[in-house]
Amino acid sequence: MACLTFLTVTEEAAYQRTVTRLNTMWNDNDPLARYAY
Repeated sequence: MACLTFLTVTEEAAYQRTVTRLNTMWNDNDPLARYAY
């Protein structure tokens, strides 16, 4: 993840939240959640 070192703390936090949300969606295997996102 060295390519992300230029992000600010706020941007990094937002990125982590997005990744977590996407991972949760796909892991839950909920098609409605995928399309609603």
